[in-house]
Amino acid sequence: MPKWHSKTKKAYLSIRVFSDDITLALQQFHKNPSFVLKYDEQTMQSFQKYLNWKFIIKKNDKQISGKIVEVYEQDIMTVFVAEYTASQPFSRFDLQYIVLMEIFDDQRNVIKLVKLPGDIEQSLFYGAGVHHQTVIL
Repeated sequence: MPKWHSKTKKAYLSIRVFSDDITLALQQFHKNPSFVLKYDEQTMQSFQKYLNWKFIIKKNDKQISGKIVEVYEQDIMTVFVAEYTASQPFSRFDLQYIVLMEIFDDQRNVIKLVKLPGDIEQSLFYGAGVHHQTVIL
């Protein structure tokens, strides 16, 4: 759920995935079948490379890359927190969200946008042929 912080000019995104699924995806992405998911700097860097390939935010046709700033375990899930820097709030942007879709043909992803004008929440669904959406706030 992206959250914009006007003082720091940053947006934060929290991504929750099943730990065993993201382990498999990172093993394939890095071509390293012995990759083990740990909650450390190396995992953050590995997921950051994967995320910037599979979760693409474009503003004015320029990709904004995220930086993983936190990773932690939550039951059987792994949560990654990504930070995005932009000079202005995200009011119109393109999202391509294909995380885990190379692993599972029936993968579905949901993004919940919060802190929109008027504190309105919006959910975006990806999968079944929908991989890209333009968001106008």
